[in-house]
Amino acid sequence: MRISSLTIGAAALSFATLCMTGVAKSAEPKEVRDAKAEIAAIGKIWNADTVGVKTRQIYEPIYAKYKEKTDKEVKVVRDVAYGSDAKQKLDVHLPTKKGVHRPIVIFFHGGGQTGGDKSGTTNVGDWAARNGFVGINANYRLSPQVKWPVQGQDVGAVIAFAKSKAKEYGGDANRVYVWGQSAGASIIGNYLYQPDIQPNGDPGLAGAILMSGVYNTAHSGPRREFSQNYYGEEESKWDERAPMGLAKAYKGKRVPTLITNAQLNPDNIEFEGVDLNQVLCRTGGCPRYFQTIGHNHLSESSHLNTADQSVAPAILDFIRATAPANMKMAAAK
Repeated sequence: MRISSLTIGAAALSFATLCMTGVAKSAEPKEVRDAKAEIAAIGKIWNADTVGVKTRQIYEPIYAKYKEKTDKEVKVVRDVAYGSDAKQKLDVHLPTKKGVHRPIVIFFHGGGQTGGDKSGTTNVGDWAARNGFVGINANYRLSPQVKWPVQGQDVGAVIAFAKSKAKEYGGDANRVYVWGQSAGASIIGNYLYQPDIQPNGDPGLAGAILMSGVYNTAHSGPRREFSQNYYGEEESKWDERAPMGLAKAYKGKRVPTLITNAQLNPDNIEFEGVDLNQVLCRTGGCPRYFQTIGHNHLSESSHLNTADQSVAPAILDFIRATAPANMKMAAAK
């Protein structure tokens, strides 16, 4: 049997992660251990109506514990328009302590590209601000009301807004990061690898964080209808218009990228991140890759702005590595 160097490397990485997780787990606060136990009980499945509701219910009382501290450290400017459509609104999460040249971190929610709302990911914007960033939590136009490549264009519009308002918000227009979970990662992929919707063929970003995204199209099953609604009636065009197809063909400027996957993602979702990682490795240099231990598809982002440090250090380290060396950043919270 042939064993590739990629397989050996992945096995070594998994072993190292397991060792580190075992050390860290014993030091985790009880509320973190309890939440992870409930997430583990749900299992390696995903259903937006049941698992999604259960996951949110797990974290609602934990968020309440941190609300007073967050309210003191974060100011939120809500429902700022970045376009003319009712969906083109965003919230800006700002540290209450004044600062300048802060990295700007833009988050796009999940929801299958047909649903979801920034109100469900407030914790991510709060986390960004509490860690010294300008946090932007954005909505975008949804399918089937819009078709390809509109959602990627909305990513570009939010980036343009962030750059234009950087000085006003104490941010750095040269240090803008996009971060998406699930469908949010998918629409970022539509922007990153599509030069004709980038300004002057340049993404204009310091980095991108793709969290448990779906990067291929579905030609059968329940997602087929979405593929048709968003990517068009001509099925032969679907794959080349999806993030994976765009990435394979992309010859433009590459953005430093961190791909994350939840340990308890369904296998098909985890495979999407692994496959995109390999495509990017072959076409211009490997991105960072991180598996978030103890979390499912939703809790991978839902646990942020709590005592759980499952993914925060990896994200902070990624931003530090791509930000100026003299940029002062807060410790992980």
